[in-house]
Amino acid sequence: MKIGFWKDKNDSETVDFPMPIPDTTTLTPEKESEFLEKLKQIEKISVNTSYMGYSNCRICGCINGCDEYKWKEFVFPEGYKHYIEKHHVDVPEHFYIAVMESDIPDYTSKSKNVNSFYDNLELSKSKWFLTIHSKEMLENPMGRFLSKNKKYE
Repeated sequence: MKIGFWKDKNDSETVDFPMPIPDTTTLTPEKESEFLEKLKQIEKISVNTSYMGYSNCRICGCINGCDEYKWKEFVFPEGYKHYIEKHHVDVPEHFYIAVMESDIPDYTSKSKNVNSFYDNLELSKSKWFLTIHSKEMLENPMGRFLSKNKKYE
């Protein structure tokens, strides 16, 4: 289901997207802010597709980006946050509920150790074991650590 895709004023009537309508949000500023933070986290875990060329805001004309995100059954453009934050365009209720009820970890929080996930991750397949240590992975993500950490049973 596509969310946040808009018709351009020059599009024909056959285009199946709505026009964005500013200042229609039913969200309080606090709820809007909370929703946008969750949406940022969802973008980080979504399947991302980048396109050539940028999309412009249908209201103010600013550049909105060229990426598209797929999360669960939803697809939304990179610029969707702009419409909510700057123009207060309303969020469809089913999308708002799905985002707010999602259990997305906050990987940007300084209070959480992001690397703890990698510190003792052990992948096993048959008699091969590969232990990935976060420091080595972060220093050389392209594989220097792979040859150093192979273990035979």
